[in-house]
Amino acid sequence: MTKYFKRRKISPTQRIIQELNDGLEFGICTTSETAILFEIKKWIPELIIISPEYLANDMLNIIKEYEKNQTISSV
Repeated sequence: MTKYFKRRKISPTQRIIQELNDGLEFGICTTSETAILFEIKKWIPELIIISPEYLANDMLNIIKEYEKNQTISSV
């Protein structure tokens, strides 16, 4: 995945912060939380939100809501 993000930016504002042994830390500037959450959803579970914390919490709530809605009821 690191090679992909180095080769193809998911946003024009993407910048590499540091390369890690197990991945890549990068940042994106955006004016729309909806836009960044849309991109993050494409990369779950490979992508982890480090900051801002409120965005990580928002994504966690979206995932929990999705999981809750996916419960299979017996017929």
